[in-house]
Amino acid sequence: MRGILVVILTVAIFGGTAILLWIREKRLVDRVAGELDAYYSMLKDRRKSIRLNKRLSVDCKVMKKPDSRWSVFSKDISGEGICLNMPEILPQDAIVDLDVDIPGEKHIIARGKVVWAKEIDTLDSEGKRQFDSGIKFIKISPKDKDELVNFIKGSLTTTDKGEEERDE
Repeated sequence: MRGILVVILTVAIFGGTAILLWIREKRLVDRVAGELDAYYSMLKDRRKSIRLNKRLSVDCKVMKKPDSRWSVFSKDISGEGICLNMPEILPQDAIVDLDVDIPGEKHIIARGKVVWAKEIDTLDSEGKRQFDSGIKFIKISPKDKDELVNFIKGSLTTTDKGEEERDE
C-alpha cells in the first residue's frame, strides 16, 4: 500500500510540475508572439508621411551620368519620396533630379537619392525588363513640398474613406 501511495504522489508531483512548466512556456510564447506582432505592425507604419499610389509623369536625370534622362511614371509618392518605374536599375545612393507633373499643370522640382532598387516581374510593352527605384527627396523647396503634400491630401480625401488611391 505504501508503494502505491509513493507512486501516486510521484506521478502527481511530476504531472503537476509538467503542467506548470507547460503553462509557463505557453505564456512566454504568447508574450513573444505579441511582441513580434507589435514589432511588425510598427514596421508597416514606419513611414513619416502618407503615401499615394498614383501614376504621375516624371522626368528623371541621374547626376554625374551623361545621357541618363528618362520620362517615366511613378508608382507612388509621398512628401518624403517617390517610387519610380525605370527602364534600368539605378545604383543605390545615386543622386537624381526629378520634375514631377502634378495634375493641374503644376510641376514639383526635387533632388533625390536612390535608397533602393529592384527588378520587377513584368516586362514593358517592348518586352524589356523593368525596375522600381525608391527615391528619397533630399532637396525640395518648401513651396513645392507644400504643393505636393496638398495634392496628396486632396487626392486621398476624394477616394473612398481615405483609402490610398490605386491607379493601375
